[in-house]
Amino acid sequence: MNEIFSCKKCNAPINVTPESIVTVCPYCGYPNIISGIISPEDVYIIPSHNKAKIIDRFNMLIRTDFDLRKLAPYIQVYDIRAFYAPVWMGDIRVNGMVSYYKIVRENKTTRRKYYTSNVDRTLTVFLPARRQPMKFGIDEAINRFKSTSPNIVRLVDIDRYQWENMKLEILNTEFDKSEAYRRIKEESLDIVREEYKRRSDGIDAFLCKSGEPTNLKLVLLPIWWIYYKYKDSIYYIVFSGWDLYPIIRTEPVTTFRRLIYLIGSLFFLLATMLCRILCSRYSYHCNMPILWCRIHYSKG
Repeated sequence: MNEIFSCKKCNAPINVTPESIVTVCPYCGYPNIISGIISPEDVYIIPSHNKAKIIDRFNMLIRTDFDLRKLAPYIQVYDIRAFYAPVWMGDIRVNGMVSYYKIVRENKTTRRKYYTSNVDRTLTVFLPARRQPMKFGIDEAINRFKSTSPNIVRLVDIDRYQWENMKLEILNTEFDKSEAYRRIKEESLDIVREEYKRRSDGIDAFLCKSGEPTNLKLVLLPIWWIYYKYKDSIYYIVFSGWDLYPIIRTEPVTTFRRLIYLIGSLFFLLATMLCRILCSRYSYHCNMPILWCRIHYSKG
């Protein structure tokens, strides 16, 4: 016999799956704890704009974008999806020592120059509460959250009328507070290690440890997907729901843009050929095409 679940606040029926950890009532917005280690007071939300404002933002983006405004008469909204994505976040202290090296080239010889750095930092770590977050745009929403620091509120403090204006589908939380606690400890060390990898040519000793996570909370981030049709193809723009910023976008390639790509490809081909000619004539190694490619990429 299947167990029937109801909201602990308003007694409305709620849908529960075997994987459910937190189920938010679709009627009043109360976070019901189904399994795992977590409290209703741990669940926070970033209120989302409504559908009308998202559509207005989409239309304005189409009208003002250099490429898309030329296609605006032929673009039609095909579908709209929206949801709150669960993300664990917490503060954690990392301390210790890192030894790393850089490759130094002098007088046609190379050598390793070693450095040591003491680490004592407090990080705020964000961890998607899902096993496969990439396809939903959760990682991009987290990056936007970091750069904007929007206001978050406890879900238990939201009344039913407020919830009606902000409610969306909520993706399942796939691991609880105890697993988030462990993962944040691991992730904090990975973050510091990757920073030193980027600034060096190698790490020969990483002697850091993480403390205990504090201020651990589950935050629901609103994400909107607008699919639009142009000719026979479907494209999409993904918005952060709290500030209507496009965090992911796909779009048709216009004739002008194709021409730019073609000119860039021809320039790169000519630069490569010129470099090879110079290398064969003067017998020295040339990195010019690689350098140009990196600079071009970094400027976006």
